[in-house]
Amino acid sequence: MSELSNLVDKAEDIGVVGSPSSTSHLKLDILGRAADKRLVGSMAVLKYTQDGHANYALGQITEVSLYNPFVMDPTMRSIIRQRGSVEPITERQDTHSADMLISAVFQESGDGLDPSSFSTVPSTGSRIKTINQDIVDKLVSPYSKEISYIGKIFGTDVLMPSLFRNFGNEAEGGLGEAMHIGVFGKSGSGKSFLGKMILASYMRHKQMTLLVVDPQGEFSKMKNDKNLMDYVEKTLGRKIEFYDLSKLVLLPEIELFKQILVKSKFLKDLGIKNMDNQEDGADEIAKILSHDWGHSIASGITGRINLWDAYQRPVFDHVWERLTHTRPRNGEQIPIVIERIYSTPSYRDKVFSDMQDITRNPERLEAFYQKWRKVTSLFGREGMGPSNNLALILKAIGKRGDGRIIIINLSEAEVPDYLFWNEEIKKVAINQILQRIAEVAKDQYNEGGSLNSLVVLDEAHEFAPRERTDEEEIIELRDTLTTAVRETRKYNLGWMFISQTLSSLDRRIIEQLRMYFIGYGLAYGIELSGVRELLAGNDSAIRLYQQFQDPKSSYTKPKYSFMCIGPSSPMSFSQIPLFLNSLNYPKEFLNINDKTN
Repeated sequence: MSELSNLVDKAEDIGVVGSPSSTSHLKLDILGRAADKRLVGSMAVLKYTQDGHANYALGQITEVSLYNPFVMDPTMRSIIRQRGSVEPITERQDTHSADMLISAVFQESGDGLDPSSFSTVPSTGSRIKTINQDIVDKLVSPYSKEISYIGKIFGTDVLMPSLFRNFGNEAEGGLGEAMHIGVFGKSGSGKSFLGKMILASYMRHKQMTLLVVDPQGEFSKMKNDKNLMDYVEKTLGRKIEFYDLSKLVLLPEIELFKQILVKSKFLKDLGIKNMDNQEDGADEIAKILSHDWGHSIASGITGRINLWDAYQRPVFDHVWERLTHTRPRNGEQIPIVIERIYSTPSYRDKVFSDMQDITRNPERLEAFYQKWRKVTSLFGREGMGPSNNLALILKAIGKRGDGRIIIINLSEAEVPDYLFWNEEIKKVAINQILQRIAEVAKDQYNEGGSLNSLVVLDEAHEFAPRERTDEEEIIELRDTLTTAVRETRKYNLGWMFISQTLSSLDRRIIEQLRMYFIGYGLAYGIELSGVRELLAGNDSAIRLYQQFQDPKSSYTKPKYSFMCIGPSSPMSFSQIPLFLNSLNYPKEFLNINDKTN
């Protein structure tokens, strides 16, 4: 008898195979001594013979039912209503049954345990055992070096093993392709905690590069947890690099500069009110910056102006001078740049007159310089030149085996006063980052290489919404993301989207995900329809999901429950979901996983 067989035989009986049962789920007849146990959500194991080999089928109990044919008689129901109970009819004649969803099957062979399938239905009366930690550890022992733990089997203290493999070559222990992941749950469901534990699980792979685009600053809080930092640096031998806009400048792309300049209302404050004219004004300023001025001119500027130098006062003075520069025509001094913005003389002359007034007033001119500096400082400022731009950081994505961990904090709370920043600019910046990542991945692939990288995007529903929108920044960002999830899997570049809802995230992204983690709060209305679609109408799983407790309703520590769909654990080989309660983050997560490394 094998060690696993011995462990299963010694485990506690909770029931036997009943009828009707099928190869997708079993009907269990619950033993009398187990009728008062907490069974829903717990995992059970069935040992049976298939093709002459011992097999072990695992599954979670999704529902328990009670049936007593005697109390259904109208006369007996009337008596029970009067007395409350009738011996020996009530309680003693109760029959408890349960539904068990089969999620994985292991088969014993001469080499150990191999994945198998539930291709026959064991006879009625076959024993169903409650699973314990010893059985779980033995079942997943072939994966022991890759296992991490983010939760416990729903309603138990048994750790649920998770398997987050790197995306590198299969010969090196990787998947050979990327995996796209979704973590969903309403605010307060624990999705950010779970996302951090998944991220930390991928940190175990030193050859894997991880990049977090952190729009709300949630992941950047990790740097304040000394125990977590010690775990990453001392146990995993890695280092997390944290960046915010005080340490970064955007890629010096002139089109991005023009977008931000218009959105800053710099041109509107100059009296250029119409949006089309503002865009023409931004074009003219871009031409001034990119023009080769040759030898020194009045403002002291020579050659082309790099965007990372544009924050300097001489550059502003030069731009202002060129905007207000005039040439004689028919006895008049015509501001030639403003004329290209406004062809109508009355509008042209009004803007030119206002700019002349500003020029004669040093305080007003200084105020416009400060507006200019807030925009241009996004691309460069004192001590922050091209070596601090995102291009160099994102190059890490293209270095196979580099294994950097980078968290970019784009939260408004962390933006210095000397930078112009708002939600619109954030979306434009995120789009630039994601586009560059996709470009790097494609270039690497075309050169015969492949990446081994995961990009995490928090609050993803804000940047790739399902509903129609007229907001240009959102349309561009959504197009970038939907194209990326379709194309980058073969580049070994994966994406993890964290979102408050299923229904509000673009369907094209949802359809490309391979792993789903569904937290509390999506059990009603249109959200439930989305969950039901992922489960292919599996009513038993849906009913169990609907039993998730609101974490905020607990008088003790919050309990964060998740339904996991996809290959996140060796305990499930199919789309049959697993249910878990996440570990307490970070203390419990660190204590448990530190021992397994």
